[in-house]
Amino acid sequence: SQGRIEAARFLAYGCPPALACGSILTEMIDGITVEEARKFTRKDILNAVGGLPSRKHHAAALAIEALRRALEADE
Repeated sequence: SQGRIEAARFLAYGCPPALACGSILTEMIDGITVEEARKFTRKDILNAVGGLPSRKHHAAALAIEALRRALEADE
């Protein structure tokens, strides 16, 4: 409440890094404000998962894109 994200979940089909990035992102945004969530970047997710090989960085980008779309849809 008061502009805070009360619950976050995701549904994904894909490689394990994509699932890991989606999962960690839901943990990262739980309880923060929408404005704080908008500031997250691919790099934040990569750091949170402990890094990924460069060929798997798309997984973090997908998670950020999903977050941005969800926030826009909720406006």
